[in-house]
Amino acid sequence: MSTCAAPKPTRLRLGGVLLCAALAVAWLIPVTPGPALAQTMHDVADPKGRFTISLPTDWTVRTVPYQGDTVLAGLGPADTDGIRPTFTVYVLPQPQPISSEAVGKSAEPDLRHLSDYTSVEEGPTTVNGLPAYYRYFTRTRAGRSFYQMQVYIARGLEVYVISCTILNDRTRIDRDAPVMLKIISTFRMSAQHAMTGEEWGQAG
Repeated sequence: MSTCAAPKPTRLRLGGVLLCAALAVAWLIPVTPGPALAQTMHDVADPKGRFTISLPTDWTVRTVPYQGDTVLAGLGPADTDGIRPTFTVYVLPQPQPISSEAVGKSAEPDLRHLSDYTSVEEGPTTVNGLPAYYRYFTRTRAGRSFYQMQVYIARGLEVYVISCTILNDRTRIDRDAPVMLKIISTFRMSAQHAMTGEEWGQAG
C-alpha cells in the first residue's frame, strides 16, 4: 500500500474482532508486486447496504453472523494442501468518531497476543479517496505461518476492518497479494455510510 486522531475509547471494540480476523478466517516477507491481473471480477454487496466490493468470479462468497452483525467473507480457490487465501470485512459501530490512523495504531497491542506475531510494515494510505491505515504482519496458527494484511477505515460512527490472509510462502504471496490489493481497491461505501463524523452530527 502506498503511504499517502482522536481519543481512544476502550480498545475501540476492536480487540476481539482483530484477533478473530487473524484466527478464524484462516502475512516477515514484504509483498512483491506481481504481474498485471486479468481476473474477471464481480461486485458483492454487504447485506446491510453499507458497502460494495469486487471479488474474482472464482472466489466463494459467504456471509457469516458475528455478534449480532453480518461479516462478508471471500475465499479463493484452495491449493493442494486445502489452504485458501481469505478476505473478510468487519463493520464495527463506535460511540464517537475516530480517525483511521488512531484505529490502526491502537490495534497492535491486541495483535501482539497472536502466536509469533511479527509486524512487517504499517502506515497511512487511502482506499478510493478515504483515509485508511494498513498493517502487514506474520503469525502462526496450528504450526503454519500466515502472512496477513489488515486495512482500517474509520468513517462517521463506524470502523471497517478489512482482513486478508495468505499462507506465508513466497510463491503464494507473489500470486495472491496483488489479488488482495486489487480487491481492497474496489471497496466503496454507500453514500450515507461514507459521511464524516461532522456530517453524521449534522444529519442527526
